[in-house]
Amino acid sequence: MRSIHALTALLLTACRTGEPDQACPTPDMTDGSPRPLWHFTPPDGWMNDPAGLVWLDDTFHLFYQRDPHDVFVADTRWGHATSHDLLGWGDQPEALVADPVLGVPFTGSAVVDDSGQLCAPGKDCLVLIFTHALGEDGAQKQSVAWSEDSGQTFTPYPGNPVLPPIDAADFRDPNVRWHAALSRWVMTVGVRDAVRFYTSQDLRTWTQTGAFTPTGVTPGAYECPDLFSLPAPDGAARWVLKLDVNPGLLQAGPSRYWVGDFDGASFVPQTAADGLWADGPDLYATQTFANVPDGRTIWLGWMSAWSYANATPTHGYRGQQSAPRELSLVDTADGLRLAQRPARELEHAVDPCPLIERARVEVDDLTPLLDDAGPAYLLTATVAPGPQGVAGFELVRGANERTAVGFDAARGVIFLDRSASGAVDFSSAFAGRFEQPVPGAGASVWLTVLVDRTSVEVFADDGVAVISASIYPTETVHGLAAFAERGPATLQDLRVQPMGRALRGSSP
Repeated sequence: MRSIHALTALLLTACRTGEPDQACPTPDMTDGSPRPLWHFTPPDGWMNDPAGLVWLDDTFHLFYQRDPHDVFVADTRWGHATSHDLLGWGDQPEALVADPVLGVPFTGSAVVDDSGQLCAPGKDCLVLIFTHALGEDGAQKQSVAWSEDSGQTFTPYPGNPVLPPIDAADFRDPNVRWHAALSRWVMTVGVRDAVRFYTSQDLRTWTQTGAFTPTGVTPGAYECPDLFSLPAPDGAARWVLKLDVNPGLLQAGPSRYWVGDFDGASFVPQTAADGLWADGPDLYATQTFANVPDGRTIWLGWMSAWSYANATPTHGYRGQQSAPRELSLVDTADGLRLAQRPARELEHAVDPCPLIERARVEVDDLTPLLDDAGPAYLLTATVAPGPQGVAGFELVRGANERTAVGFDAARGVIFLDRSASGAVDFSSAFAGRFEQPVPGAGASVWLTVLVDRTSVEVFADDGVAVISASIYPTETVHGLAAFAERGPATLQDLRVQPMGRALRGSSP
């Protein structure tokens, strides 16, 4: 039944009803497109991994795997988009296409080099390091290309590959970063069930220095590694190693990470040997931006899973990137954890006029909050069920569809259930309920939820637990309700704000 305390929510809710307030005009989000409003999607065809993320000349560059014919592998190439604010993206010329001998360009990374080794002295050299695959030799190997015009054109290194094939079929996705203490470039590359480390001074000649083999991780092809340093709360630097397991959608998600020490050759984890979950079912191939000048570490990833990526029910395109997230290390009751928070640039997409403003809601069972919250919004609230209770929200709620997110206090987990989220029958692997433990969970949890047409991203307690999932609603009404199970619950400081559209092409 509906809670008798629902009136409390209604009295504290600033809903746009009747004539619009002059100070709070209703945002125009009726563009007729089923695409996300501010998550990046390809102009057409297929998109999967972010293949190189870098900052150069006051601009964020997003390189990504794409196939304009919507058939993965048949014509794989690197797309390219740029942005000043991580919201509005402008399409740029494709960066890499297939080589008739070496093969197609798989995932890799991007860096800025000013040493004059590849580009003319005095120029910022934008360098792509990537895997060539499916060439004449059928093997995977690592290659390099560079640009002297901020990514408008690229020159392949004539001596490619810079790392020839090895005695393993899976040898891909080089991630390269500058290691200041070593004064060398470090490459982390996936090799079936391990990662290898290489170093170089010129981005062309590479020497293997070590390897890391996880234990207790579900078997598969380990790919899309990322290795980066973050300051720990004690002031010391720690290294984070992230990798993904293909085909993905394994238990809670495909991505694992370890916090530890790295000396250029050996990575020694301080966290569990089998790693920690980085996210939920639909965050794959995350990669950090290189060269960000303000010291932030920012990443984003592909919001899909290989278990069903080829069948997702979109039209004219497939694939979207996640919201960009700022990363940090935080102390929890369970030890050091990677925290992900929506990047501060997203504040510019949030409408200053809320649909619900700082409400306190008492929930006994199901409490409708908004008849239609719109296609894209930011929801924040402290969710406090009883000690054995469960509470949360039904998002994108229509007559027969809903996506549930919430907190189970008895088990200390957040969850997302997309079993009735809309189109789910395109793959037996898609529908389901996904959970993430909240380190040191108590009686309540602070939730930040991003909804954008075909995706839901849930951040708990400033991002120490995250679940990202794609959804494909078929109904046009996007209602919002609160729910409680196993006893009443309280929602405090509930706020819902529309997130306006960021048009493609609004950034160079």
